[in-house]
Amino acid sequence: MRLLTANLYTGRAIVSSFADILDRERPDVLVGQEVGTDVAALLERRFSHGVVVGDDSNHTGRAMVSSAPLAVGELEMVHRPGLRARLDVNGVGVELIGIHLANPVMGPAAIVARKRQVDSVLGHIDSHGTPAIVVGDMNATPVWPAYRRLRTRLRDGVADSSRQSGDPLRRTWAVRPGWPPMLRIDHLLTAGVRLEQVSVHQVDGSDHLAVAATLRSVSP
Repeated sequence: MRLLTANLYTGRAIVSSFADILDRERPDVLVGQEVGTDVAALLERRFSHGVVVGDDSNHTGRAMVSSAPLAVGELEMVHRPGLRARLDVNGVGVELIGIHLANPVMGPAAIVARKRQVDSVLGHIDSHGTPAIVVGDMNATPVWPAYRRLRTRLRDGVADSSRQSGDPLRRTWAVRPGWPPMLRIDHLLTAGVRLEQVSVHQVDGSDHLAVAATLRSVSP
């Protein structure tokens, strides 16, 4: 199963650029953050199942879509909700959670909100068990508290894949679209899931790069 996650910069991502990535990667499942209305229309044409919410103004656009039947629900979180679904990977159920954590540069209220968002994710994992994969724009590098708290239950699937393949880890966020990426804040965190064939793609018009990976197997 091929999974792709991307932040589409609230309507500023160039739809044709993102469509080219979809043509190359052919993801079975896609999780999007800051999905604008133009990209939402593209996803509705390309994928038959899931949930798409397009918004061009306030960073709440989101998507979790699939080429196969997929029952998507909301994960209740402060600031903005997450999305969740149950995937079948090699005959094993995997809990998929798509999130967009509050940006800490917005001040103390955002820092409190992201702590509560992480609480919601960890509580959901504890109640539903593993295997699980949590993906999206986490506004957190590997040295920041939100990432470290998530890593108490989850592995960094992209970093694990990088160590296995010898490919370098790539940063995923730039200060401006088209500028050199500065930070790695878009993650695929896993429990009981192994990622392979990780790839990172520039989305024209977005300040984030898309990240794709193949779910090859589920460990006991």
